[in-house]
Amino acid sequence: MRMVDLISKKRDGISLTRDEIEYIISGYTDGAIPDYQMSAWAMAVFFRGLDANETSDLTMEMPNQEIKWICRKYKALK
Repeated sequence: MRMVDLISKKRDGISLTRDEIEYIISGYTDGAIPDYQMSAWAMAVFFRGLDANETSDLTMEMPNQEIKWICRKYKALK
């Protein structure tokens, strides 16, 4: 999976799968996806919107990644 393909897919109005949304959010929080690509994806979402499934998947994935991020930060403090 490549971020550029997911940006193009969303730009073209095609719905993203749960796995694709998970890839975007986990990649961004891990630092694998740079800010400029996340910004391009956010712009595509702004212009094309998210359907109900995409919104649900995104809403569910964000706290999951936040918990993983907090755990990584906590381990780094030890």
